[in-house]
Amino acid sequence: MTDRESQRTHEPDLREVTAELDGLREVLIARLEGVHAVIEERDKLYKERAESLRDATEQSRAALERQTIQAFASAEKAIDKAETAQRAYNERSNEFRAALDDAQKTLITRVEASGEFNRYAERIEDIKKEIISLRESRKQVEGATTAVKAMWAVLGVLIGAAFSILGLLNKGG
Repeated sequence: MTDRESQRTHEPDLREVTAELDGLREVLIARLEGVHAVIEERDKLYKERAESLRDATEQSRAALERQTIQAFASAEKAIDKAETAQRAYNERSNEFRAALDDAQKTLITRVEASGEFNRYAERIEDIKKEIISLRESRKQVEGATTAVKAMWAVLGVLIGAAFSILGLLNKGG
């Protein structure tokens, strides 16, 4: 060390300060350039990411739009099919209802059916009475037939007796 350096006061020399400031300035500039390079690199990276996100978002939006269009088209087809099926069902149902109406027109009502059943019941009762009457008549006829047979038997016996008596009279006389 020189005398000068050992006798140094608290205040440095202007050349030293200038040299030191120049050195600091170069370090600061180098660091700022490094920071600037990092900022530029990051800015470029962020721009790429933003563009990538924008592209991905646009692709997603386009895909979603296509899917929505397809979903609406499928829904429209399903609605058309359902409407066609409903129309066909309604037509068959209307035909069935018309057939039922036609059949119903040819059927008798409950009141008419009850009247017919009552008439049939009365007729059955009349037929039962006729059957009872016929049975009684048959019994009478059977009784009369038995009486006629008995009369014929008696008549046969009487005729036989008469011939026997005549036969005896003819032999004796």
